[in-house]
Amino acid sequence: MPQNYQQLFKSLPLPEPADGLADKIISAISEQALLKLRFRLFFGLTAILACGVGFWWSGGLLQNSLVQSGFWEFFKLFFSDASSVVYYWQSFLLALLESLPVLGLAAILAVTLVFIMSLKFININWLSYKAFNRPNNYGTN
Repeated sequence: MPQNYQQLFKSLPLPEPADGLADKIISAISEQALLKLRFRLFFGLTAILACGVGFWWSGGLLQNSLVQSGFWEFFKLFFSDASSVVYYWQSFLLALLESLPVLGLAAILAVTLVFIMSLKFININWLSYKAFNRPNNYGTN
């Protein structure tokens, strides 16, 4: 019985691919890659806009923290009475560090880090997008 099937399939002609099938496949793959790059660029630009809102929020948080903690008062003392600051520099630095608003600074630094990473992400994808839009050897753009 298996020999009958083998003989049957040997006598059948092999199917031929349709004309232009390879071009259609390559075109579909390139369209999907282009769509993926556009989505990544949109995501990166959205992250940049979110960082702008984050800068605004964390800047306000830092400003309020600086005023409430008394950091400005110690910082202004450095410019108004520098000789006392130099004489009591250890106590001054300790007081300055104790009044430093860590949460506000951490928020600013976190937003800055996300902003820099978003710029890197956009740069990589933009270069890929520009390279992708060059004419290639397959006859598609």
